[in-house]
Amino acid sequence: MEVRPFFDINTTHRKYIYMYQPSVPLLSAIPREFCEWETFTPECGSDQVVLINDAKYGRMTHGTCITETVKIGCYHDVTSIARRKCAGRRTCDVPIPDRDFEAYEPCGEMENYFSVDYSCVSGEYSRLSRSTNNLNPKI
Repeated sequence: MEVRPFFDINTTHRKYIYMYQPSVPLLSAIPREFCEWETFTPECGSDQVVLINDAKYGRMTHGTCITETVKIGCYHDVTSIARRKCAGRRTCDVPIPDRDFEAYEPCGEMENYFSVDYSCVSGEYSRLSRSTNNLNPKI
């Protein structure tokens, strides 16, 4: 995987694009569901960082978190938010409900859950020299 910096034309903050290289296999993705009052806490090895592949918040289907079939299939893609919170770090904590996810209210005021597909990939992270919270993963 390759990381390339770029500048968003609307801000002066440096952002990063994660680019997959087919010759570098990723560790298998770990899809997980987190119900209300649970916390998503991925933990990667000391020489690895979290890579968020996909993340949704809502009522995708009934199962572990949603046992009734009332109002399912509504959700919001929160991949970019989850990446901001966790990508490039060895570990992170995202309590459910999360106020950034809740801002979308994908299913009204019904109970929602967080579904995330992530991998641990070789790499390390370091903070940018500017006073921002953006991370610069060295992969």
